[in-house]
Amino acid sequence: MTKTTDRLEILLQQHAGVIDRLIERYELPLHVVFLEQFETNAMEFKDVLQTAYPRSFVALAVKSNPCRGAVRAASNISLGADVASENELRLALDEGISPEMIICNGNAKSNVYLRMALEADCHIAIDNHNELSEIERLTADRTRQADVFLRFRGMPLAGLTSADQTTAADWTKFGFHIDEASDLFAHFEDHATIRFRGVSAHIGTQIVEPRGYERLLDHLLRLTEEARAHGLSPDAIDIGGGFPVAFLSEQEWRTFQHRLLDRLHTDSGQSVTWNDLPMGYAGNTSTEPEWV
Repeated sequence: MTKTTDRLEILLQQHAGVIDRLIERYELPLHVVFLEQFETNAMEFKDVLQTAYPRSFVALAVKSNPCRGAVRAASNISLGADVASENELRLALDEGISPEMIICNGNAKSNVYLRMALEADCHIAIDNHNELSEIERLTADRTRQADVFLRFRGMPLAGLTSADQTTAADWTKFGFHIDEASDLFAHFEDHATIRFRGVSAHIGTQIVEPRGYERLLDHLLRLTEEARAHGLSPDAIDIGGGFPVAFLSEQEWRTFQHRLLDRLHTDSGQSVTWNDLPMGYAGNTSTEPEWV
């Protein structure tokens, strides 16, 4: 964690003059994207993934940084885009990201958003039956075909992150329950206007260990085989994201951690986190809290 903070501190010093001029012009808060670091981070993911899977691509989660400059930077180094609204989709298309590398996510897609995604020939990750019905309505004239992923939840992936940050539990708003998979695959057999491309999931945020994605892929590969048994031809898997970022030095983190542990262990009543959440710890006052 200290290494990341030190590296960013160096960048701040290198660009201090520019940042000071920007603050003087625009005042605070000021959102600064260090393109050198952005590219380094992205290429580390890209190089590892494409070494194992040459036909894969890494997509910027636009909702995590909906700044036009960040999306332009992603386009310049041939990243895809994971978008969650019509505005994010428009931004990705405006900045030249290929529709084939845009995945339209979002658990409450508007009709406008779905129509835009269809007209642009982007991939759509379907989360629920309402979205499926709307796509079928929009393609009923058979002038276009929708390329879709089915997003699933309900995989037994507990313990990968704290309960308030998981998005793959039995009930979340992100996707169909895995128990619905067979019926959904049957629905897409010989579908006239929807082409089933694959499966996806988003298991949560602050996923600090690769084993989370290994466990997720076990489920997604099994779903892919089940889809093939229904005569479908999936050619893609989307494993989502949720990697943590270090914003503090190790000393700053330890100071916060000790305050939090003291709060959880002593039940002092003095909150140190938003809504008094345990931030990844589990336990009660009779035992030492354990990191989940």
